[in-house]
Amino acid sequence: MSKQYMENQDIRNQIEKAGLTIWQVFRRMGKSQATSSRWMREKLTGEKRLLVVNAIKELKNKKGE
Repeated sequence: MSKQYMENQDIRNQIEKAGLTIWQVFRRMGKSQATSSRWMREKLTGEKRLLVVNAIKELKNKKGE
């Protein structure tokens, strides 16, 4: 497994566990597919990480309705 893929593995796992795709999460945040690719290549910290985690939670809750 490449180092690039291993970055943000916890976020990737949360997305998969919620039955979502990375693209769905970033679309919820109003971000493009290109942005999702750039962000996920580097370790997410601070505000970016919080935005992604919140989008996952929102979409997960929406799926449960």
